[in-house]
Amino acid sequence: MEFLSSEDGTLMCGPPIFKYPLSPYLLPILLDYVDRTRLHEVFNNCMTLNPRSYTTEAASAFRWNIRRRPNHVPFSNMYWISPAEICTHHNLLSVLSVGGFGSLLSSLVAQSGGDVCQLSVFQMTFLVVSSCGELQFHVDFDESLVGSFWSVIIPIRLVMNSPPELVAMCKKSGSTFDVKYHLGQAVIFGPDVVHSTALVDYSHDYRVCLSINIGCIKESNVDLILTDITQQFPPKSRTFLLQWANKYPHWHVTSQTNLINIPSITVAGLLGSEWLSNYQELRHIYENDKKPFKFSKKLLQWIGHQRYFYVLKYMLSPMDNSEERLVSRIKATRYMSRFREAKLREIDFQFVVQRDAGCNQVKWMTMFNELKSFFRSCHHFKVNRLENPKLYGWLCTQKRVLSVTSSLSSAKAKRRDLLVKLGFLK
Repeated sequence: MEFLSSEDGTLMCGPPIFKYPLSPYLLPILLDYVDRTRLHEVFNNCMTLNPRSYTTEAASAFRWNIRRRPNHVPFSNMYWISPAEICTHHNLLSVLSVGGFGSLLSSLVAQSGGDVCQLSVFQMTFLVVSSCGELQFHVDFDESLVGSFWSVIIPIRLVMNSPPELVAMCKKSGSTFDVKYHLGQAVIFGPDVVHSTALVDYSHDYRVCLSINIGCIKESNVDLILTDITQQFPPKSRTFLLQWANKYPHWHVTSQTNLINIPSITVAGLLGSEWLSNYQELRHIYENDKKPFKFSKKLLQWIGHQRYFYVLKYMLSPMDNSEERLVSRIKATRYMSRFREAKLREIDFQFVVQRDAGCNQVKWMTMFNELKSFFRSCHHFKVNRLENPKLYGWLCTQKRVLSVTSSLSSAKAKRRDLLVKLGFLK
């Protein structure tokens, strides 16, 4: 981690706010989670309908407490959306774990100088806001907890060209400075940082951040923590919080090693075991760099599958806006998740290929030369389907694809010109 620096690169005096580079997978994984749990619908509803505080239905797989910011905070439409029960909390934490959140915990302990023996993630909240008209400076925890408690802000959705999103104040000097959020980078600060949501007005847009409270909960400080818990979960119960911290220490020190103890969904659980198996086979081929690449029939089909769903997801091919097409795009978005896409980009996977170039062009010219040889020999283009089925099928394809002159790519237009000069097309 490093101190937040000013534009000229010098370290800023004042409160210790850190920035931490996250794993490149963490943001895609979190965005997939938001889609999968339909939290994006909750975010949209909060910003458009401005509902009262409520808790999602008990029948849902994941339960959330949606809380509108108290009315005494003027001109702010912020909502706090946090787990309503322990299973939802652990599920979100397990998703963070796949994205490398454990390394952030280790860095926090290292930053503390070895005084912390264990850490617990005891509160997580999605912060959704589109406007704030007045600064409200506050601290998250009692200042006596400095060095053992932290607030972590992970930006998930930011508004383009937004001014800085956070204002921090130095207690000693009273001076303030602005903090700009960046995707892929966490902002971390302790109880000694006085801060406020910055003045913003995003009109019809909004930003989303995940706020995570982390600390070393023990008998001597649990009462202080209870006074600062703002969400409904964990409950304001001394017994519950102590038992939870002892049962689920997410980072703790033993006599031999440091252990990360976060409930984890496996990578295969998020990507799919069959998908991951094909991906690993493809990665192995790429890493060995044995060109031309030799793919099995099964892997070729899988590669084609990835390209098909990628194109469908981003609507790169001409499509109508029929309900059937829109449903197909939704399915494609679910299949080509952000995590899968990130894994493929890591190995420089070619999502879109030019069908009119490369090896396809070589194959086309081979068939064209065969047609020229046939014409020189027979002086006509009436290829017998039984005697030469390959050339016959190829000619049928050219008539179907190249007979219409409109909407042809430049490569296909050149192919048509060759066939016109030969006399096959008019």
